[in-house]
Amino acid sequence: MWKSHPQVVDIPIKIAGDVTGDGVVNLMDKLLVRQHFGQSEGDPDWDPRTDATCDGVVNLMDKLKVRQQFGQTGGCGCQ
Repeated sequence: MWKSHPQVVDIPIKIAGDVTGDGVVNLMDKLLVRQHFGQSEGDPDWDPRTDATCDGVVNLMDKLKVRQQFGQTGGCGCQ
C-alpha cells in the first residue's frame, strides 16, 4: 500500500504596494515609484515592480496603492 507524506511548501505572498519585495510597504517603495513615475512598458528604464496596479504604466494609481498600503507588513520579502 502506497502512503502519501504531506510536504510543507513555502509560497511567497507579496503585499500590494510592496514594490521592493522586502515584505513591508514603506518609504523605499514610495521613492521607487516616484523615481519611475510616468514610465510605461517599453520605456528603457521600465521596472515592472513599480507598476503596483499592473496596468502597464507607473502613474497616480500606483502612488495611491503604495499610500493605501503604507505600513503593511507580511509576505516573505521575496519577489
